[in-house]
Amino acid sequence: MRSALRFPFSLFIPLQNFTGMRISLITLLLICLFAGTSAAQGLGAYVDFQNYFWVFDQGKFTKLETQPVQEYVVSRNYVAYISKVGQLKAYYQGKSRILTENIPDFYHVTDNLLFFGLGSTFYTFENGKINRLGAWSGPQYAYGDSIVAMFDYFNFFMVWYKGEMRQLETFPVKELKVGKTIVAYINNVDQLKVFYHGVAEMIEAVPPESYKVGRNLVAYVDNYARFKIWHDGMPILVESFPPKSYQTGDDMVAYVAQDSSFKVFERGMFTELDIIPPRQYTVKDHILTWIDKGNQFKVYYDGNIYTMESYQPESWKMDNEVIAYKDYNGRLQGLYKGERKTVSDRNVKDYDVDLDVVTSQVGLQKPVFYYLGKFW
Repeated sequence: MRSALRFPFSLFIPLQNFTGMRISLITLLLICLFAGTSAAQGLGAYVDFQNYFWVFDQGKFTKLETQPVQEYVVSRNYVAYISKVGQLKAYYQGKSRILTENIPDFYHVTDNLLFFGLGSTFYTFENGKINRLGAWSGPQYAYGDSIVAMFDYFNFFMVWYKGEMRQLETFPVKELKVGKTIVAYINNVDQLKVFYHGVAEMIEAVPPESYKVGRNLVAYVDNYARFKIWHDGMPILVESFPPKSYQTGDDMVAYVAQDSSFKVFERGMFTELDIIPPRQYTVKDHILTWIDKGNQFKVYYDGNIYTMESYQPESWKMDNEVIAYKDYNGRLQGLYKGERKTVSDRNVKDYDVDLDVVTSQVGLQKPVFYYLGKFW
């Protein structure tokens, strides 16, 4: 927040150890079925020197507000913001509309929905429509790109999915995590369960030592300290020993194994990136970045490894399939959907990445927007 083609598919693979292997036929099938993502929208926003609020929409600039906004957030389909008078507004498909007349208790913007609370009631704004989810019983909730998990007024555990509320559990759950497309939780009898593609399923009868969610997957260390991944309905035994660390993203899990090797799982395939652990690493969406022991800045994207720099950049930001960073000269370099790009050849003061739009600020003038290979 800034101030001012999926098919239902239920193929089960018995637990096996796939470490160091590449899953062939099943992997190819999964990639063909599941690799597609939503079309990019090309949104950005900024406040000019007169405090006018503008939106960038696929090369077109539109002035939304002539008075300063309190804050705004950019996502795939929406630009959400709080106006000067406290209204929650959303720019969607070329128009701005008022969602609430008063400042909400909270609001969160994901690729496909805008989720907000007002009083004791939850709402979503999806596909141009406001939906009332109902009264909530407490502060515990979680949300993803197209799903919201919450406790209703009667303390039932509910999910909002594809335009309707569904009850998952009669009793409150003990722990709850939500990825972009999946809900994982520990229920009242300590089972690890998932809600995925409209179906709730138990994946462990006893609580794991730890678990993390990503798009279409749950990575976890089970009660016997084994490292597992549940991906698109298929359980995989990854390692017989717990990893030293792990992170999840979109159909991706990066981890440092017990032998200190650095590995990544992506859409059913395992790749060893290094035999020694990185100094640091980060997974977000489709991108994995890391600084290796030689201080090189590297990126893993779509099965490929890119050595971006021989040094650690001052900063970098990434979203979905795009990463941008400042080089030694303060210029903005990046990897844009697998292609190296100079995003700005001038010394930038600040920058942001919103899906497929890179915004850079050079001086007091209007920021520069880089989108689909062009500067705007």
